[in-house]
Amino acid sequence: MKYRPPMMDRCMKMMKERGCMGEKTPGIMDMRPTTQKDRQAASDLGGYNQKELECLFEDWLLLLEDEILLFVKDQTEIDLKQVSSHFSISENSATFVIKRLIKRGEINAAQIAEHGENR
Repeated sequence: MKYRPPMMDRCMKMMKERGCMGEKTPGIMDMRPTTQKDRQAASDLGGYNQKELECLFEDWLLLLEDEILLFVKDQTEIDLKQVSSHFSISENSATFVIKRLIKRGEINAAQIAEHGENR
């Protein structure tokens, strides 16, 4: 079974409660609206303050960063494809998070596996 961070479970539960998604357990990219009902549910977020949504995203991102740090802590080389697969996020998202961690000095850039443009 693929590992899923606890925050993702909480976010998915909230989305189910609000009718934003069906019973399928999605990856982050599967959460985008695909049907008219899903689009309507997503537009309902318009009632939320932009700052509140930014805070929720930032909280989720910090939790994801912590989870990624735990995942890579004993690795001498960090493979972005492995990180993205493990956390069910895109490689671009994995790259974004890893770059934030490098910028804060929590990961050494030399640890990143060379896979073309991801470095």
